[in-house]
Amino acid sequence: MKISILLATYNGEKYLSEQIDSILKQTYQNFMLYISDDKSCDNTMNILNEYKNKYPDKIVILKNDKASGSSKGNFLHLLEEVTSDLYFFCDQDDVWTDNHLEIFIKKYNNLSENERDNPLLFHSDLKVVDASLNIVANSFLSYAKLPHNPRKRFYYLGNNVTGCVCMINNALKNLVLKDKSLLMNNIQKIPMHDHFFSFISVIFGKKYFLKQKTNLYRQHEKNVLGADAYSLKNNVKKIVLKEKHMQFIAQNNRILNESKNFVEFFLLYFKEKLGKKEKKIMTDFINIHKKNKVSRIIFLIKYGILRKGFFKNLVLFSFI
Repeated sequence: MKISILLATYNGEKYLSEQIDSILKQTYQNFMLYISDDKSCDNTMNILNEYKNKYPDKIVILKNDKASGSSKGNFLHLLEEVTSDLYFFCDQDDVWTDNHLEIFIKKYNNLSENERDNPLLFHSDLKVVDASLNIVANSFLSYAKLPHNPRKRFYYLGNNVTGCVCMINNALKNLVLKDKSLLMNNIQKIPMHDHFFSFISVIFGKKYFLKQKTNLYRQHEKNVLGADAYSLKNNVKKIVLKEKHMQFIAQNNRILNESKNFVEFFLLYFKEKLGKKEKKIMTDFINIHKKNKVSRIIFLIKYGILRKGFFKNLVLFSFI
């Protein structure tokens, strides 16, 4: 069984060595580390070449002729270039626990052959840490108030899968890249690669959550996407305070429009594979603005297009 770790880098010189070291000392050693750099202008490539020269049997640096301009584009490039049985995704500034690979592969090996034939995604929880690896929160999902195993249409609006603790199999990869040209022409409609993967897994396959924390999720000043603590108090202020209210509504309307664009692309991308019922629900969600307020709320509740928690859904209903 071939195990591949996909590491996307861009100007990651500050923390990159720590991350690669944590990968190289995994308790499970039957893997290859594939790296794609997105035209870094710092010392990243020198660091990568040093590791490649030192560990030629473990590390492959893929040629990247054109910068993708985003981490999701870089990860999709990696996924296209590498052929494997299982794929792990790795950020440049985190630190893996020593048994990161072992935990995932043990879970995968417990599945039957028939189960392994399905499009599969596995993901775990994380510990949130600061730039010096001091613990900020013992559980990222609790910190961000995200569900462990939400209903499948939760992914219309949000995502609880973090790419750096995500593993997929080849069956899911084949669905992701079923039409590379169409995918890349619409990449701006995909919030992140991990959101796309998780949505595919719950619609067409199976998603497994592992409760272990297999990654130290580093928060620092240059994070592309960081971990935000969900605060009920702060969100109430945004609704009540006049100067914050309009900004809050605009932000949530933007999120809703981005969600509709994402679902619209998903419907287009998998139009031949989706069932009639799911197509209808997606189409109605895309056109939800054509319904009256009460009908919109009833529709969201009926089909489980909801967030986690009473207040988050109250906010959703207020601006939908």
